[in-house]
Amino acid sequence: MKSFLYLFLLLFIFSLSIGCASIVSKSAYPVSINSSPSEAEVSITNRKGVEIEKAITPITLSLKANEGFFKSESYSFRFTKEGYSPSFESMQASIDGWYWGNLLFGGLIGFLIVDPATGSMWKLDDNIQADLQKDEASSIAGRLSGESTKSISIMIERPSAKELQAYTPMFTIAVAVADLTGILSDPELETLSERLRGNLAQTEYFKLVSKNDMSSIFEAQKFSRSTACGETSCLSEMGKILAVEKMIGGNIGKVGNRFSVSLRMVDVQTGTIDYQIDKGGEFRVEDLLDLIPIMGENLALKYGKSQKKEIQ
Repeated sequence: MKSFLYLFLLLFIFSLSIGCASIVSKSAYPVSINSSPSEAEVSITNRKGVEIEKAITPITLSLKANEGFFKSESYSFRFTKEGYSPSFESMQASIDGWYWGNLLFGGLIGFLIVDPATGSMWKLDDNIQADLQKDEASSIAGRLSGESTKSISIMIERPSAKELQAYTPMFTIAVAVADLTGILSDPELETLSERLRGNLAQTEYFKLVSKNDMSSIFEAQKFSRSTACGETSCLSEMGKILAVEKMIGGNIGKVGNRFSVSLRMVDVQTGTIDYQIDKGGEFRVEDLLDLIPIMGENLALKYGKSQKKEIQ
């Protein structure tokens, strides 16, 4: 009888030293990653902005639920496919229900130490889905004449892939791109804005907040403005709501037959313009499909060069 009580006592003490979630749950989860259409490239970055995986959908990967002691992990997924606009999705680990079992079964050590240390207190969803939209801007741009493309290259030189790579910042910062403002129709401005976001994402200089996420955050924060913004004060205010470091926005104007396009990067905290690019000339509305993304790449390159100087 004494030996039975002794064994029972040992088992009870052992149960107190092990987390409930550590017994029932796990610290890494298989996540099914899908896209419509399939065979899209997906780039996955973790909470620190480090790319941890690049693959083709559909695929199932094992992802950690914790980033550190008492700290959950989060992931950003960037889906790209030729002929489609880039799609951005995110996943945030949440507390596993079994973690609270420590309180019910007396596992104080498991509650405060074991489960937080092993990551078993967190769980991830088992799947993520991206629905890619046809890139109408690409199809329209593809129909531009050779003469039109030539006129754009004369107005502003596109940075080479080698130059962009040479000045890639060591650390990616959170950036959001506001919808452009100006004299064009809302659908045209939205198309040009998405075109700009897509090209900036391809530079891999920034951790971009998607337009869908921007709208969701504004709705949750009861922020009355739309995602369109061109003025410096407006960009700064919007950036604070989105909790990003920099905002990019711009305006398209026209006087007579001449267009005027301005893009700027604003520091959210100071409310000042870090970099600005202005271009103007006599060209067609369709030419903006090439001009604005190239201006965006030059804006990113200015930022990259400034970061390189600071490090040196």
